[in-house]
Amino acid sequence: MKSLKILFITALAATQFSCTESEDSIIDDVISTTSAIESINAVTFEEEVSDLVSEGMEYYTPSLKNKTEITDLKQSSSPGRYRFNDCADIVVDEENNTKTITFIEDCENNRGKNRTGTIVISYSDENDQVGSFRQTEYIDFYINNVKMEGIRRSEVISIDENGNITTLNTLTGGKMIYEDGTFSTKSAEYTRFVYKEDDEKIYSTLEGNSEGVSSEGISFSMEIISPIKFLYNCTNPSSKKRKRIPVEGVKNILNADALTIIDFGEGECDRDVNVTINGETEILDLKELKRNSFFRIR
Repeated sequence: MKSLKILFITALAATQFSCTESEDSIIDDVISTTSAIESINAVTFEEEVSDLVSEGMEYYTPSLKNKTEITDLKQSSSPGRYRFNDCADIVVDEENNTKTITFIEDCENNRGKNRTGTIVISYSDENDQVGSFRQTEYIDFYINNVKMEGIRRSEVISIDENGNITTLNTLTGGKMIYEDGTFSTKSAEYTRFVYKEDDEKIYSTLEGNSEGVSSEGISFSMEIISPIKFLYNCTNPSSKKRKRIPVEGVKNILNADALTIIDFGEGECDRDVNVTINGETEILDLKELKRNSFFRIR
């Protein structure tokens, strides 16, 4: 199989190869990484928001029944306070079944994700029961400088004999706005399973599909054809922080230009993924990929 050589070049540099017929043929083989990277971001951010909502819902103060109270997590004795790294406030309104979490600037969690802004969680009377739900709206909310918009709803659809929960998650009006002002839009439907041991999350799996328009204006559809598995106990040798990393699963992205297949591996705690575009495959390091860079086929 012909190998896919990955080069990181700017769009300006790409335009410099338009003078001759042979150079034009090189340009024909350049494929933007933007749609693939934005799709990967969308899946990892979905996991991040899922955990953020779960952790916010675990915060509970018995004295709040039938009234509204503002609680500063810095002063809270809640066992979940560390998850917000002492840089968020919660407004709990049990009468209207809402929790509003506001992050102070540069609020980084234990997995290296920076959150700013506010999310509002609406929830059902029952919690963690089949049919119970949580709905999330974003107010000037960012993850790693990417602004999130849309309405996300999560509903419990099954609970196994060990208490592990499967939810159906939908996103409507989804939008991710990047620092350069460009944005992507999407709607999505995912099924998410979370496995725990002694109330600690060990791994989660994600299945489902989405469709939308990338920040380059290209329509796409995405389908997870093999469940994406996220491990929660991956560690970085250079850091003591635990990382939640996608270690298994396959997703297909179809757009006007190409079929992209992203394979997250066979269970290893690394950031390597196999990316296949129109039959050409290369192993990539997710840390090295950026929006507005390019694949080049040789």
